[in-house]
Amino acid sequence: MKIKITNKEKIEKVLVVANNNSTLRCKNYDDVVGLAADAEKKLNDLSIPMQIRSGACMIDGFEKFPSAYKFNPTGTIIELQRGSNSWYLVCAEREYCDRAESNNGLKLNEKQRDYLKKQIDKKWKK
Repeated sequence: MKIKITNKEKIEKVLVVANNNSTLRCKNYDDVVGLAADAEKKLNDLSIPMQIRSGACMIDGFEKFPSAYKFNPTGTIIELQRGSNSWYLVCAEREYCDRAESNNGLKLNEKQRDYLKKQIDKKWKK
Protein backbone atom coordinates (compact mmCIF):
# COMPACT_ATOMS: atom_id res chain seq x y z
CA MET A 1 0.00 0.00 0.00
CA LYS A 2 1.27 3.47 -0.87
CA ILE A 3 -1.29 6.28 -0.69
CA LYS A 4 -0.39 9.94 -1.06
CA ILE A 5 -1.48 11.83 2.06
CA THR A 6 -3.49 14.29 0.00
CA ASN A 7 -5.88 11.47 -0.96
CA LYS A 8 -8.20 11.88 2.03
CA GLU A 9 -10.89 9.46 0.82
CA LYS A 10 -8.56 6.47 0.36
CA ILE A 11 -6.74 7.12 3.62
CA GLU A 12 -10.00 7.31 5.57
CA LYS A 13 -11.11 3.98 4.07
CA VAL A 14 -7.84 2.34 5.07
CA LEU A 15 -8.06 3.76 8.59
CA VAL A 16 -11.63 2.51 9.05
CA VAL A 17 -10.41 -1.01 8.29
CA ALA A 18 -7.29 -0.60 10.47
CA ASN A 19 -9.20 0.83 13.45
CA ASN A 20 -11.46 -2.24 13.26
CA ASN A 21 -14.51 -0.77 15.06
CA SER A 22 -12.35 0.20 18.04
CA THR A 23 -12.95 3.33 20.08
CA LEU A 24 -9.60 3.69 21.85
CA ARG A 25 -6.11 4.45 20.47
CA CYS A 26 -7.46 4.97 16.94
CA LYS A 27 -6.03 7.14 14.17
CA ASN A 28 -7.82 9.47 11.76
CA TYR A 29 -6.91 11.51 8.68
CA ASP A 30 -5.88 14.52 10.76
CA ASP A 31 -3.40 12.32 12.62
CA VAL A 32 -1.84 11.29 9.29
CA VAL A 33 -1.51 14.88 8.06
CA GLY A 34 -0.17 16.02 11.44
CA LEU A 35 2.38 13.22 11.47
CA ALA A 36 3.61 14.21 7.99
CA ALA A 37 3.94 17.84 9.13
CA ASP A 38 5.90 16.76 12.21
CA ALA A 39 8.18 14.59 10.10
CA GLU A 40 8.85 17.40 7.63
CA LYS A 41 9.65 19.76 10.50
CA LYS A 42 12.12 17.25 11.93
CA LEU A 43 13.82 16.91 8.55
CA ASN A 44 14.02 20.72 8.35
CA ASP A 45 15.44 20.90 11.89
CA LEU A 46 18.11 18.38 10.88
CA SER A 47 18.88 20.47 7.75
CA ILE A 48 18.44 17.46 5.46
CA PRO A 49 18.46 18.74 1.85
CA MET A 50 15.31 18.23 -0.20
CA GLN A 51 17.08 16.04 -2.79
CA ILE A 52 17.89 13.31 -0.22
CA ARG A 53 14.68 13.37 1.89
CA SER A 54 13.10 10.58 -0.12
CA GLY A 55 13.01 7.36 1.86
CA ALA A 56 12.64 8.80 5.35
CA CYS A 57 9.96 7.05 7.44
CA MET A 58 7.80 8.32 10.27
CA ILE A 59 6.05 5.87 12.58
CA ASP A 60 3.30 6.72 15.04
CA GLY A 61 2.12 3.92 17.25
CA PHE A 62 0.91 4.15 20.77
CA GLU A 63 2.05 5.10 24.22
CA LYS A 64 3.70 2.71 26.66
CA PHE A 65 1.52 0.90 29.16
CA PRO A 66 2.50 -0.02 32.69
CA SER A 67 2.87 -3.68 33.49
CA ALA A 68 0.06 -3.34 36.03
CA TYR A 69 -2.43 -2.75 33.19
CA LYS A 70 -4.34 -6.02 33.25
CA PHE A 71 -5.55 -6.16 29.64
CA ASN A 72 -3.69 -6.52 26.34
CA PRO A 73 -4.18 -3.04 24.86
CA THR A 74 -4.29 -2.62 21.11
CA GLY A 75 -3.74 0.50 19.04
CA THR A 76 -3.59 1.62 15.44
CA ILE A 77 -0.10 2.12 14.07
CA ILE A 78 0.53 4.30 11.04
CA GLU A 79 3.72 4.54 9.03
CA LEU A 80 4.49 7.26 6.51
CA GLN A 81 7.28 7.27 3.95
CA ARG A 82 8.71 10.32 2.21
CA GLY A 83 8.63 10.24 -1.57
CA SER A 84 10.47 12.67 -3.82
CA ASN A 85 8.02 15.50 -3.10
CA SER A 86 5.29 14.19 -0.76
CA TRP A 87 4.51 11.84 2.11
CA TYR A 88 2.75 8.50 1.59
CA LEU A 89 0.83 6.27 3.96
CA VAL A 90 2.49 2.85 3.66
CA CYS A 91 1.08 1.03 6.68
CA ALA A 92 -1.98 1.27 8.91
CA GLU A 93 -2.80 -1.68 11.13
CA ARG A 94 -4.10 -2.62 14.54
CA GLU A 95 -1.55 -4.24 16.85
CA TYR A 96 -1.01 -5.09 20.47
CA CYS A 97 0.78 -2.34 22.33
CA ASP A 98 4.33 -3.29 23.24
CA ARG A 99 4.94 -2.65 26.91
CA ALA A 100 8.72 -2.70 26.64
CA GLU A 101 9.51 -0.05 24.06
CA SER A 102 8.02 2.29 21.54
CA ASN A 103 9.03 2.30 17.88
CA ASN A 104 7.68 5.79 17.24
CA GLY A 105 9.62 8.52 15.50
CA LEU A 106 11.55 9.50 12.42
CA LYS A 107 13.69 6.84 10.77
CA LEU A 108 16.42 8.03 8.41
CA ASN A 109 17.86 5.96 5.58
CA GLU A 110 21.58 5.35 5.09
CA LYS A 111 22.07 8.27 2.71
CA GLN A 112 20.50 10.69 5.19
CA ARG A 113 22.53 9.32 8.10
CA ASP A 114 25.74 9.65 6.06
CA TYR A 115 24.87 13.28 5.27
CA LEU A 116 24.41 14.04 8.98
CA LYS A 117 27.69 12.31 9.85
CA LYS A 118 29.53 14.46 7.30
CA GLN A 119 27.93 17.62 8.70
CA ILE A 120 29.01 16.67 12.23
CA ASP A 121 32.55 15.89 11.05
CA LYS A 122 32.76 19.30 9.34
CA LYS A 123 31.72 21.11 12.54
CA TRP A 124 34.21 19.22 14.69
CA LYS A 125 37.13 19.82 12.31
CA LYS A 126 36.77 23.61 12.48
